[in-house]
Amino acid sequence: MARIILLGFKDNDAAEAFIRDMDRIQSLDPVSSSLMGELGVITASAGKVEALVARPTLTCKCSSTGMHQGKKTGAGFTKTAKFGWWVHAKCRRPTSYIVKNFITNMLNGHNDLLPELRESWQPKEENVDPDMATSENDQTPTQAPEETQTSQGETREVQV
Repeated sequence: MARIILLGFKDNDAAEAFIRDMDRIQSLDPVSSSLMGELGVITASAGKVEALVARPTLTCKCSSTGMHQGKKTGAGFTKTAKFGWWVHAKCRRPTSYIVKNFITNMLNGHNDLLPELRESWQPKEENVDPDMATSENDQTPTQAPEETQTSQGETREVQV
């Protein structure tokens, strides 16, 4: 079993700084202690722990036999008292769909802004046509030089 901590931030900039710092810390080896300190300051000053949720990691194996539908055992699904998970009544485990899509199910139809936020931090890759060159001075695209043959049969580049 895992845990999910739901943090709330009234300040959008603090929330985004928290996520950015978490991403940076988790990608560093070794971890920067100053960055961890900054993350702690942001969390303590602007964050509020809103909820702690248990996340299931083990799945029902009965589903492959159809027993989870109650056809063979009469057992269906039941909600656990401690965690509030919907589990198969016989084995007391959630289906693989519930485990795999736990965060999506928790969002309950709300949009996850995290992928869009992370995408905005990524450097933009420009799709440059290899047949087009950019002049350094004016930043306007110009066509790449073409090869042409002279009357003597020589090949040379000509700017168009």
